[in-house]
Amino acid sequence: TQSNVNNKRICYNRYMKNKKENQRLTDTLICNIEQVAKLGKHSATKFFDKNDSISVSFNDFLILETLHYNPNIHQRNLAKILVREAANLSRELEKLEKRGFVERTLNIKDKRIVKLLKLSEEGYKIYMETCDKCVKQIKNIETVFTEEEYETFLQYIIRFKKRLIEDLNS
Repeated sequence: TQSNVNNKRICYNRYMKNKKENQRLTDTLICNIEQVAKLGKHSATKFFDKNDSISVSFNDFLILETLHYNPNIHQRNLAKILVREAANLSRELEKLEKRGFVERTLNIKDKRIVKLLKLSEEGYKIYMETCDKCVKQIKNIETVFTEEEYETFLQYIIRFKKRLIEDLNS
């Protein structure tokens, strides 16, 4: 409707007053970060799919790595860290558990039985082998930055991520 078009135009005009003249919304930091994230995931997925010596998918690897650094984690917290839907993650965890890469342990907390997740010995082995195979690819991509630029950029991204998480939780 014409009302919706006018509201969008007002919103856009307000936004543009605070930004450089003639800057498109798709040129903003958040849009560019989203595009880089999608391209990065696509590139990583392609690398994993093409590399016959890697026995897990990129998504599986992300789960294994998160479990490596967060042993005995609840599935809900794992989903938050990975920014994933719990239902989809549950299916992937079941597959990894059947392959012997992930273990579920029971923990009694506040008189409730809670299932916690951790890497199995085989999962740890696969995770470490995959890390070794990815190092060269990662270093190749990161050559676009000097070491100093890389560290600075990483700190900016981490700060931006924390701010987005704060906004989501408020």
